[in-house]
Amino acid sequence: MTKSLEIEIALDDLEFLTIHHYRLCIAAIASDGNAVVVWRSFDHYLANNSFSLASHFEVFGTSSLAIGSVVSIDTGTMAIAPGQQTTLTADAFLPPVAGRDTASITIDNQYPRPIHLGVSRALTGPDKVAQTTPVFVSQAALNGRDVFSYTPRERLRVWFQENVVTGTMLDRETLANGPNAIEVDLSASKTPSLRYENGMWSAAG
Repeated sequence: MTKSLEIEIALDDLEFLTIHHYRLCIAAIASDGNAVVVWRSFDHYLANNSFSLASHFEVFGTSSLAIGSVVSIDTGTMAIAPGQQTTLTADAFLPPVAGRDTASITIDNQYPRPIHLGVSRALTGPDKVAQTTPVFVSQAALNGRDVFSYTPRERLRVWFQENVVTGTMLDRETLANGPNAIEVDLSASKTPSLRYENGMWSAAG
């Protein structure tokens, strides 16, 4: 199921943001509260911007993780949906998925060395380009047989920031004490609309 979000930016604010090269950033709020990924970072946006979140997910593994760095995908990727599971084999291979009676995405880890497991999701922004990019990465590395589980949430964090790109790992403390941001819940059927004016966020309409 596709979810949508509308973002309005007042013209005076838009001029300031673009002149100073601020990027419009979106992150999914992590359920464990440990770390989040800049899902998408847009350097081109207008006064009115539409976003579309598709229910297309992929899983992957990364051998290293550091706050402030960009997530690298070090294994292959595998398309998956909530309620499905796959296995990261001892050879770091992700075979086809199977069904499971849960709302979560599950990976049975058999890789014998430390690895962080992650989930990517498709998002279309003002550039009208659908990109499937990391939305969550496990902060703790798995080492040997273990199970990774991720339950997608329809809550997003939206903010403007300089010098940050898609896939950057950020901790919650940085977000809490950093740029002015707003959280939005997309679980309702109505498309939420946000407005940014005089350097502040609010719900539009």
